[in-house]
Amino acid sequence: MSPIKSVAVIGTGPAGAIAVDALMQEKAFDRVRVFERQEKAGGCWVSRNEKQVPLDVDKLSTRTADAPIPIPSELPASTPALAQHRFTDSHIYPNLHTNVDASTMEYSQESIPAIRSEMSIALHGPDTPFRHHTVIRQYIEDLLNRNGYQDLVEYNTTVERAVKNPKTGKWELILRRAGKPGGYDYWWSESFDALVVASGHYSVPFIPSIPGLKEWIGKYPENVLHTKQYRGPERYRGKKVITVGASVSAADTAVSLIGSAQSPIHAVVRGRYNPYFGDWAFRHPSISRKPPISRVESGNGQRTVYFEDGTSVSDVDYIIFGTGFTWALPYLPDIPTRNNRVPDLYLHIFHQSDPTLAFLGAVGAGLTFKIFEWQAVAAARVLAGKAQLPPLEEQQKWEQDRIAKKGDGPAFSTINPDFREYFETLRQLAGEPKAGEPGRVLPPFEQEWLDVFNAGHERRIRMWQKANEAAAKSKLTRFQAASSHRMLISGSSAAFCALALPFAAAKSLWSDSPGNYSSFITTAFPLGNGRLGAMPIGSYDKEIVNLNVDSLWRGGPFESPTYSGGNPNVSKAGALPGIREWIFQNGTGNVSALLGEYPYYGSYQVLANLTIDMGELSDINEYRRNLDLDSALYSDHFSTGETYIEREAFCSYPDNVCVYRLSSNSSLPEITFGLENQLTSPAPNVSCHGNSISLYGQTYPVIGMIYNARVTVVVPGSSNTSDLCSSSTVKVPEGEKEVFLVFAADTNYEASNGNSKASFSFKGENPNMKVLQTATDAAKKSYSALKSSHVKDYQGVFNKFALTLPDPNGSADRPTTELLSSYSQPGDPYVENLLFDYGRYLFISSSRPGSLPPNLQGLWTESYSPAWSGDYHANINLQMNHWAVDQTGLGELTEPLWTYMAETWMPRGAETAELLYGTSEGWVTHDEMNTFGHTAMKDVAQWADYPATNAWMSHHVWDHFDYSQDSAWYRETGYPILKGAAQFWLSQLVKDEYFKDGTLVVNPCNSPEHGPTTFGCTHYQQLIWELFDHVLQGWTASGDDDTSFKNAITSKFSTLDPGIHIGSWGQIQEWKLDIDVKNDTHRHLSNLYGWYPGYIISSVHGSNKTITDAVETTLYSRGTGVEDSNTGWAKVWRSACWALLNVTDEAYSELSLAIQDNFAENGFDMYSGSPPFQIDANFGLVGAMVQMLIRDSDRSSADASAGKTQDVLLGPAIPAAWGGGSVDGLRLRGGGVVSFSWNDSGVVDSCKADLSARGSDVSQVKFYVAGGKAINCSS
Repeated sequence: MSPIKSVAVIGTGPAGAIAVDALMQEKAFDRVRVFERQEKAGGCWVSRNEKQVPLDVDKLSTRTADAPIPIPSELPASTPALAQHRFTDSHIYPNLHTNVDASTMEYSQESIPAIRSEMSIALHGPDTPFRHHTVIRQYIEDLLNRNGYQDLVEYNTTVERAVKNPKTGKWELILRRAGKPGGYDYWWSESFDALVVASGHYSVPFIPSIPGLKEWIGKYPENVLHTKQYRGPERYRGKKVITVGASVSAADTAVSLIGSAQSPIHAVVRGRYNPYFGDWAFRHPSISRKPPISRVESGNGQRTVYFEDGTSVSDVDYIIFGTGFTWALPYLPDIPTRNNRVPDLYLHIFHQSDPTLAFLGAVGAGLTFKIFEWQAVAAARVLAGKAQLPPLEEQQKWEQDRIAKKGDGPAFSTINPDFREYFETLRQLAGEPKAGEPGRVLPPFEQEWLDVFNAGHERRIRMWQKANEAAAKSKLTRFQAASSHRMLISGSSAAFCALALPFAAAKSLWSDSPGNYSSFITTAFPLGNGRLGAMPIGSYDKEIVNLNVDSLWRGGPFESPTYSGGNPNVSKAGALPGIREWIFQNGTGNVSALLGEYPYYGSYQVLANLTIDMGELSDINEYRRNLDLDSALYSDHFSTGETYIEREAFCSYPDNVCVYRLSSNSSLPEITFGLENQLTSPAPNVSCHGNSISLYGQTYPVIGMIYNARVTVVVPGSSNTSDLCSSSTVKVPEGEKEVFLVFAADTNYEASNGNSKASFSFKGENPNMKVLQTATDAAKKSYSALKSSHVKDYQGVFNKFALTLPDPNGSADRPTTELLSSYSQPGDPYVENLLFDYGRYLFISSSRPGSLPPNLQGLWTESYSPAWSGDYHANINLQMNHWAVDQTGLGELTEPLWTYMAETWMPRGAETAELLYGTSEGWVTHDEMNTFGHTAMKDVAQWADYPATNAWMSHHVWDHFDYSQDSAWYRETGYPILKGAAQFWLSQLVKDEYFKDGTLVVNPCNSPEHGPTTFGCTHYQQLIWELFDHVLQGWTASGDDDTSFKNAITSKFSTLDPGIHIGSWGQIQEWKLDIDVKNDTHRHLSNLYGWYPGYIISSVHGSNKTITDAVETTLYSRGTGVEDSNTGWAKVWRSACWALLNVTDEAYSELSLAIQDNFAENGFDMYSGSPPFQIDANFGLVGAMVQMLIRDSDRSSADASAGKTQDVLLGPAIPAAWGGGSVDGLRLRGGGVVSFSWNDSGVVDSCKADLSARGSDVSQVKFYVAGGKAINCSS
């Protein structure tokens, strides 16, 4: 066999994930590529809620269902998205647990996390060895993502054909990346030296051939299903159900139906029960065992099932088959299957015809993941040339001997009971890497694995026995049941419990297990009051609360007195004429002469961890943690023995502190409170005084930013709190029933000193005394007083708006951490409603008067050096943070944005305008900003050359005025920002000397993060057009009497290129040059700014079908947002754009895709589906959903002057899944509020508007519903 340097792996389930690890650890391959047809790792552990596909009995019964699909004759190619069903639908339903002890199921070097669900604890005790499906999927993904393996994977990519080229000796793979329905699939090919098949064999269901079944399905297509399609018992409440099958999936399905379906549940069994569990599940009094079905009849309205013993059951509502799966390898035309197995596999792995083809997981495993690991290491060692297969004759003899012993059917692939022999055979074949050599080491087989494996089965049998006995004694025919339903490699866990499980309120995030300290940012629930942030992890006895203060930055003038905001020492503006001339002559150019260094830019950083140590607690039960979005209160509770402990936390804006309380029904253990900060240069000082801990430090020696934090501990009713210090901690002795603390913090950052008068120092007073006073004042108040003022303040903002969507899946009953981990398309209205509320909660928590605006991570980071410095990116991210703020009643919380712009951008930005652009008019900044007035360019041109920030942020200035109609604010705060931006652009617009069409354009410009440096970038032209239009619309309200400025705006506005050009393939051009590449799936939609969130396209030209068709063409070409970086913000931006086109399916698909791909279990948006956290999509999701609810686009100054009505479309893109919902308190442009509800189809049928704030302008507002029908919303 020639040396193998490239390997393809198919699948990222448990076998595929460990295969990648084994291959990469060999360090013998130049290229390892992994192809996964699903959107994430996990294989059959990935959870989704798909629409049930009717069963094709003819093909499923003959095992011919998953046929190959036609392949384009030339590659690469794009074809309409495949409509053929490929059996990728999920096996998972909400309560699925493993039925194998986690310690025997796991890989040898990676432990499955000891995260136990409340349900499993209730069924099997606090030491339950079974794990919820979300734990297993995350475990698989964590292995794959280790050491950067995720970069090897192509998700949403199906291997449609894999054949060995006899000429080259390579495996040639034809690959298809799936597009969205109605979109396009992308095809290409790649070649490899070896192929590892780890795609599993639990995809294509097997359905037996039964007379009359095809006709039955023809009449009742949704009433016959396979256990793979089963999603829990609710659908079958009160229905007559027959299950078919005697093994794990059929047994668990039958049990789960008890209490929901009619009793008895009829279970068709042949007597061949699962060898591990026997027939215990079928012995329940509510299950009636039946012999095989002889025929079914559905003619003349009947629904009758006849059995081989001559009996029958009539009026059957559902038939559920738990009859196994078919081995399907449509992509391997040269590799046949036989008797539902893959023949000619030596040791169930190596294909005898070609040692470069290996299969993993082609066994009835039992010890599952461990067997996959042993197989993977053996395969990796063989492919790396470090282990040798025996001669072909010996391989063939091994198979012949096994057929003689086991037969040539399913038993051939069953390892039980020969586990030790199989494990040791593979370990000997793989060998052990020599000292210093790379490679994954396999330990010897341990008998304990098998003992624990069998003990887990006995545990489940005892569970069934106990339930059966209880039911028989009480003649119970109805319980609450919670079960999984199929063998998912390791199997599933049937469970039923007679105890009602609690569930959170509709507006709560909750979990039945603590967060994970190593995954703080994805598992902890956030609290905040604008300035202070806190994230409790919820640990039982050693709690950790991550702490942030919004102004804590390193860098800037706090590290160097020479810091200049990135501005050069001398003007570079002299280079501009030459840059412009070159670009007009050649079409493109560069701005390298304007780029510069950006030393001391700095970074946002974590403050500290608050530690709360209660010693070693045991016998933990009844755990729950909860974040109530209605009150902004975090709580958790649990019992330890006979003691019940409850903890509650919040961050109060009125008192400027965070508060944490512990209470108990008896007495609390000894509690030690501490503050930890890991900085070492310089190290912080932590000290204790009486009942308080103080942390003091600087971010840099001598001149660094000063930070101070204080925790004061209060023991209500106790007189002995004067000295609780123990070293640098506070220790409360055992026996108290209630303890609470207040946390205060601040820095010496002062934004108002970010100007030339203060030498751009940004430095204020030492915060020590202020922090001391704040903590002291708060500690004097009772806990109930602190909590009451916090809740009243929060609800006064949050309750100004409400969105109510249905909960058709009963999702409120499930931990939201599970809901979010398992969320999949087509979506779940409850989750979408929850994340909408969560987005508003996060904004309230991170943007309050006196704070900074939310940065890339809002307010919350656990890092001393977060991604992108945790700064302010203003080419989409900062804008998206504020998309729906005004519309959803949070407009009063935008003050931090205006103050930040006025105090950190405008003063230094005026210098930048002069030094880089040669103008003393107005101000400018670019894409990346810190808190110290960094207004010059940063990084390379695609990112740095973005002076359009001032124009885009002026859009938000206008929006706030348009919704609030606060003329005083506009004159004093908003208009000066907007005017300065307009003045800058008046000085920079030049005549187009390339096309010589008489228009004014920007030169130079870079479309955000994309394409060349050129002129007339669509994005800029649209922004500046709207900026000038806003100046004219708001002229009267501004109170400005500078008529020369107004005249200049009017003059240049008339010849300004508006940035709407339709290109050669029907797209909205991104540049004035028609150089767009079709199907360029770049993440930004910069050329569609004027569609959303702008209005030059959507409002001014929204009735022009040619233009709206071009918008649609552009959106389809740009892809789903998955292709380039897979960010959440790219998807919700697309969702909003589709909503304004009234294309509901696409809008909802993009929204649900963002949640599915990017939202972690704590609801935070992750950049590419995994950390880093980036908050923009949390806020952008709210904006996108608002666009699905209402279309209230801005009017141009010309339309407003002409008296054109403001047409408001209610429900432009409400999906049917949201049917029966309502919205209350949606703000309107020009002033006013509208509330409305819609029917089950998503069409608005009732509305009420309060337009009193508009005065005489009421008649100018007209309301419509989808389809263009007018609706009366008179109050």
